[in-house]
Amino acid sequence: MGVGLGKILEQLIEMGAKTGAGKTEWRLSTITTILKNEKYMGDMLQQKTISIDYLSHARVKNTNHAPTYYTENSHEAIIDRETFELAQRIRKDRAKVRIGEDKNLSKYSRTYPLTAMIICSECGRTLKRRYWNYGKPSQRVMQQCGSYIDGKANCNAKASRQDLIEATTIHMLNKVFLKDLDIMSTIQKVIKSTIKVDDIQNIIEKLTSERDENEIALSNLIDTKVKAPDIPESIFNAKYR
Repeated sequence: MGVGLGKILEQLIEMGAKTGAGKTEWRLSTITTILKNEKYMGDMLQQKTISIDYLSHARVKNTNHAPTYYTENSHEAIIDRETFELAQRIRKDRAKVRIGEDKNLSKYSRTYPLTAMIICSECGRTLKRRYWNYGKPSQRVMQQCGSYIDGKANCNAKASRQDLIEATTIHMLNKVFLKDLDIMSTIQKVIKSTIKVDDIQNIIEKLTSERDENEIALSNLIDTKVKAPDIPESIFNAKYR
């Protein structure tokens, strides 16, 4: 409980678990779709997508275009409601930690080295800076998992000393710089060709749109399977792929 998407992906591969198409190759986007799809707990949200063009019949995400209809216990669940809702709370909490509720990355200042840059290998939350033995001769600055501090997830990751983390980072950077004698020229080239913020935003919007389209397609496929469970597996698997 409480592990991140990367860890879930690793565990599924190690288990030899298969996707809906019978494949053992998993993607993070597939896991994300599963985690937030209410159909797995037996409910159904209708009209997630709608067709706004009667000629092309292209479907788009229903963002206040038309009413949606939510039905509880519409079919047999494969996960209990309590576990599903807990997963949603964890997802939302982690989103707030990483980018904030307003999704504004610019507000994250770098008051301290490595602020909001270190990720817990156990559960995926960012590490938080905190003091141990504050005001005493034995005072230390530590980095500790946010899940452990908040007590919201069963994460047993140990705290790490800030000075050791900084020293290790500097050591590794020095190794990279010393190994690649042309590193400065490489950095200069990167700086000169740096993508503008507007370009980055456009790329993010494009990728977000592509992700939404994929989620819509997968959601529609699952809807069809739920409504018509007798669809031949060969057809379902082909559409899933």
